[in-house]
Amino acid sequence: MVEKEERIVFTKEELWLNQAPCLGFEFDEDELLKEALKRGFVTKITENKFLVNNEYDNQKGESSETKINN
Repeated sequence: MVEKEERIVFTKEELWLNQAPCLGFEFDEDELLKEALKRGFVTKITENKFLVNNEYDNQKGESSETKINN
């Protein structure tokens, strides 16, 4: 049986709360969102909802520990 992939959706604030600690709090909410969109880590689905790209680590060849930080 094929397992269904979990869809993770964040608001801008939730994205920041989830990712900012991994990035040493280098970015404010707007900067982090802009970078996440640019790198394909998230895709905008509504005005303040962003779908996480579950394949991001595989596409970038990174471990899940590095998230959007290159």
